[in-house]
Amino acid sequence: MMSSLLEEWRDFCEGREDFDVSHFYTLFHADPSVLSKDQLKEIFFYFPNSEELLSRMANILEVKFLTKGGSGSRSPDVETNDKLISLAVDDLMQKRVICDKQGNAELCAIIDRAKPIYIDDVNKVHELLQADGPNIWLNEIVGDYIESNVPTDKKVIALFEAFYGLTTDYDLVWYVGMPLINCEDISLVNYFNLWKAGGEYVLTEDNLLVTRSTETK
Repeated sequence: MMSSLLEEWRDFCEGREDFDVSHFYTLFHADPSVLSKDQLKEIFFYFPNSEELLSRMANILEVKFLTKGGSGSRSPDVETNDKLISLAVDDLMQKRVICDKQGNAELCAIIDRAKPIYIDDVNKVHELLQADGPNIWLNEIVGDYIESNVPTDKKVIALFEAFYGLTTDYDLVWYVGMPLINCEDISLVNYFNLWKAGGEYVLTEDNLLVTRSTETK
């Protein structure tokens, strides 16, 4: 199955076949015992900064598949609550740069007054992540800004579709795809490090609530 999809990927990238970008949604679904480094090199061969793309994808695959004996659940080194808070704050302040650049004074003010707090109630954080409010607004403004700087080449769009198929998390998509994005004013490395450490956060009107993923409890 994977070898067939890789053949179709080569045909697509070299212009011999045309597919809808969603056709490659599962391109990275195989774990590293199936999807080799050479195959990853093949996938990224058609893009600039291919070595950096491969390195970032290897980081994601290592966390997703090579922890807990390959079970697919994150099992990072134990981080203190203060460390998770620090990573969340660093990521949020990176995103504040975009809010400021886009002239969103309201979100900047919310970020500036947000009090970082660690809570054990991961379900509460997940509930707030789904609710309309500052966190949704932040994701929209940052996502729109980054998307506006993603090349419109169909190969790139298909690659990003495959990134999302693996991560189902746009911040991780932007982290992996950053070598192809024309954004020098934001880095998602802090978000990746928070995710790797098992942390999650939500921005509310008054607080930055940080918790530990249920996958790492």
